[in-house]
Amino acid sequence: MLAGFAWWTPHIAQACSCAGRQLPSEAARQADAIFEGRVVAAPARRTGTYNEVATYEFSVTRQWKGDVGQRVRIKTAKSSAACGRRYYSGEVYLVYASRGEDDGLRDNLCSRTRESRAAAEDFARLGPGKEPLRGKMQSSAQALEPPRIPAPPPDMSGLGNQGKGCRVATGDPGLPTLLGLLLATIRRRRVRKYM
Repeated sequence: MLAGFAWWTPHIAQACSCAGRQLPSEAARQADAIFEGRVVAAPARRTGTYNEVATYEFSVTRQWKGDVGQRVRIKTAKSSAACGRRYYSGEVYLVYASRGEDDGLRDNLCSRTRESRAAAEDFARLGPGKEPLRGKMQSSAQALEPPRIPAPPPDMSGLGNQGKGCRVATGDPGLPTLLGLLLATIRRRRVRKYM
């Protein structure tokens, strides 16, 4: 009876719902960045829970909006129920991306993003595009994180030449210590035997 009650309790449904198909002109107006690029890095596990995010890296061949660099990272939800988009390594896409809260680029199933081979209508509307900015990598983490400066190597000049790894002190204490440990072990076994 309890199992039947649990089955009848309401569950929260989560699903992606988009307003409808956008025309290229509408999509271009709403997007913060539009570019064509090949997926060069994709997460090993592309599916996940509702709140998980996947990051894909693209090698940009041309751009129309938003000054993206030659490489750009796009974040999307891992779950299709959260409107997450799945990209495939090596494939070329026309991407309509928007800026997220972290100022990084994001995409989802509701955008007009599509494989380039299926984007003839979009290319006719967008025109030839332009070359991506050289040497620029679009990444929100890079914009927020200061440059990394490697730490200098430690000064070991006062230690002399001690070789690699740890050095164990040598001398007479080794044999008496070993004999003491052996005696303690033997005594412990005898005490346990009589208990």
